Amino acid sequence: HQVRVSRAYLMQRREVTNGEWSVLFNRNPSATPGAERPVQNVSFYDALAYANALSEEEGAEPCYDLTGCNGTPGIDYSCADVPGGPQLIPTCFGYRLPTEAEWEHASRGGRSGWFSGHYVDASPDNEVALDAILDPIGWYAGNSVDPDFGRARPHLVGTKDPTPNPGDWQIQVNDLYDTHGNVAEWTWDVYSPDTYRNRLISCEANNDCNGGECQPNGFCNGEILDPVHLGDGDMAGARVVRGGAYDSSAFECRHAARRGADGRAHNIGFRLIRGMIQ
Repeated sequence: HQVRVSRAYLMQRREVTNGEWSVLFNRNPSATPGAERPVQNVSFYDALAYANALSEEEGAEPCYDLTGCNGTPGIDYSCADVPGGPQLIPTCFGYRLPTEAEWEHASRGGRSGWFSGHYVDASPDNEVALDAILDPIGWYAGNSVDPDFGRARPHLVGTKDPTPNPGDWQIQVNDLYDTHGNVAEWTWDVYSPDTYRNRLISCEANNDCNGGECQPNGFCNGEILDPVHLGDGDMAGARVVRGGAYDSSAFECRHAARRGADGRAHNIGFRLIRGMIQ
């Protein structure tokens, strides 16, 4: 499928760190200490709380109404409902989570390919295979074992080179660090394994597009504009995380790799975006 993102936005170059989290909240939930390591063990709602707090810190309008939330971010923060969000995206210029389409759009930087090319072991189950292409740009299961720690864990953010080969047409042109590995990243969308396919209209099922043009992909609509998936309107449930993590296989760190998550996990963090006035 093809997706078009029409809104202009800025994305943080690095994942939110322990140090940045601790500036706004007293309790740091990470299992791996270090001010320059990515914050981890944060829930989807923790990320929304941080986004609002950072907006307020910088004098911007918070994007989320969190009046239905209780507890302390990073410990027991939970929300019954979060009004706002997707419907506020065009007009909110504070910090927020990217939609999964925005996340992939930024990660790809207008390029195709799985990350910066290909990977050497085609088995999604092989989590420890060292990948010569991914190794210089991301922390994943093949290179994340800390010899002083005895097992894999998150590494300092921004220490892998997002553009290892300036002559490679498939490089990460947006200079975003750690979009492949380190910690997976929350996005706004509710998870569904078929969310994009369900938005496409089959040429055959729609009488050859009612006289319109059938696209080469076999569907009437060749691209999907600014998709945001909210399930059936229920704010609870699994959300999409992107990017893979320090304990993920190379296959799970592709631009297009996606999975659902609910709650806090040692391998999930986030980064934020801000909308731009066009």
